[in-house]
Amino acid sequence: MPRNFGGLIDRAREAGLKVVVLGGKGDERVIEEVMQATSFKPIVAISELDFEGLVSFFRHVLVFVGNSTGPMHIAASVGAWTIAVFGNRYPMDRWELWKPWGPKGIVVASKKYQCFDCTPWTCAHMECLSSITVEDVWNEVSRILNNH
Repeated sequence: MPRNFGGLIDRAREAGLKVVVLGGKGDERVIEEVMQATSFKPIVAISELDFEGLVSFFRHVLVFVGNSTGPMHIAASVGAWTIAVFGNRYPMDRWELWKPWGPKGIVVASKKYQCFDCTPWTCAHMECLSSITVEDVWNEVSRILNNH
């Protein structure tokens, strides 16, 4: 949810981390909502990195946080700590199939909602994602920072 990503950006900046928000064509509205939810204004890169650019970028990133997307898998494949946020349990999008693979892959999933009959692209409420708090994700980021 955009407000949660905005809150996560605030926590990261308060901890002294540099933040870059990535998106592709069509993500402008969601990214604008994220920017409205944060008091810090991170670097925003919309459709600026191709596949090779993402590989290079993620080789220099300590932590990637995102949903189940191609960039999440690229981050994990190059060895960046990768925190993937998963909401529902739609059979074809469940975290057990699409989690970031490797020793640095972490899943933060909704424990409150198990929406077996829901599809992410048609859900009007997304309670599953809303139930994942900034604190849930920040705890994982903190664990990585404390061990780095």
